[in-house]
Amino acid sequence: MTSFFISPFEPPDEWYGQSNLEVDPIDLMERLRYQWLSLDATMDPGIPHHLLDWEAITSAGFIRGTLQTNKQIVVLDGSTRELAEFVIWYRGLISSEYRLFFFHESLYTCMEIKPATSLDELVVAIEEGTK
Repeated sequence: MTSFFISPFEPPDEWYGQSNLEVDPIDLMERLRYQWLSLDATMDPGIPHHLLDWEAITSAGFIRGTLQTNKQIVVLDGSTRELAEFVIWYRGLISSEYRLFFFHESLYTCMEIKPATSLDELVVAIEEGTK
């Protein structure tokens, strides 16, 4: 499994930065369930640093994610297209006053997710991160 992250901090320079972004886990779970009808979600799953875990199977693959206990960082795994679609969807949930960065666990791929970021740009970033 390879992991990607969405964070209000740009790694590695701002890895331990400050942000007042706070994602409401209950609201996120409700929105996830509305968006992905096959969603299986668990609040406070008993895993260190995990506040909300979810997984959805789609006709094209899967998406699995975690909202960390800091209510700011999302960890993702999944099929390329589902990851890209999730990132676009999630960017739409978070106010544009917050910068969001999408990056691979190796930090090889890092990009700022802007409201105008395209699905194609994300697919390229995901494919680069998984090489």
